[in-house]
Amino acid sequence: YNSILKSKFTTLDQVTNKSLELLSLGSGEGVVESYATLVRTYEGLAKEISKFSPPGKSPEYVKSFQASMIQIAAPLLQKANEFRNEARKQVIRNKILARNNYIFFSNKNL
Repeated sequence: YNSILKSKFTTLDQVTNKSLELLSLGSGEGVVESYATLVRTYEGLAKEISKFSPPGKSPEYVKSFQASMIQIAAPLLQKANEFRNEARKQVIRNKILARNNYIFFSNKNL
């Protein structure tokens, strides 16, 4: 599981870097889509990590494992919220009209 998790974090870094490159272009639609991708990706990985249950292990082990995984997932959710807040600021400051603006103004996780 650790090697899979490491691979997922490597992919997350790649997605983050590409999205940040797109943000630098300054296109309103690109800004919204980049932030939407970042929020979805970070929230999705956080959910996947926090919900994973190792098969064939005792209930005590699973409980301890999931508690440690929540500690890994929490910073991802925090980063997703930071991206959501920055997107809100960008949409308002730059008066961006895009079809996915609602993503950043909803209180629901993606």
